[in-house]
Amino acid sequence: MSDTASTFSCPRYDELPEVELYMDQVVSLLDIKLAALADEDEKIATGTMINNYVKQHVIAPPNKKKYDRSHIAQLIIIFLMKRVFSISEIKILLSVINASDNFEDSYNRFAEEIDNVIAVTFDRTADGIKNYIENSGSGYGGVLLDDELISDEDRLELIIKSSALAFACKMYAQRVLRSVKTADKK
Repeated sequence: MSDTASTFSCPRYDELPEVELYMDQVVSLLDIKLAALADEDEKIATGTMINNYVKQHVIAPPNKKKYDRSHIAQLIIIFLMKRVFSISEIKILLSVINASDNFEDSYNRFAEEIDNVIAVTFDRTADGIKNYIENSGSGYGGVLLDDELISDEDRLELIIKSSALAFACKMYAQRVLRSVKTADKK
């Protein structure tokens, strides 16, 4: 993930283009909007990826080869969440968001929450992971990532604790998604 991840702001629905876009325009837009989260030389989106999501019924097919705002919003969710969830889990997440009374509001809530958790995770003045780590007996003093300011032992502790936290959060989210899937079968 890029060093600029802490500056990422998930685009809100009204920040997405009002006009429908062709595939190459969607790919370019996603690359620009999500660039702060990409590893160096990582391609965020490709036409093949998007076509596969359509074929797998993760998103609806484009209208006359054009993608509207809701397609782009759903693609943003997919490209953010694919680092954490399987495609089947993302389909469940999107089905819940799509089934809401107001897709735009639900998407904006998702975008806001993404911004919140990134701030909590990357911002040295935020609570969240910094407090979790500091309150668990290690003395980072607010320094999380600066190589010259953190010892190897503290870095190891940070890796262990943040990995465990990521694991727990993913497991919890998957459990919630399974409950949606189970409720849909009833």
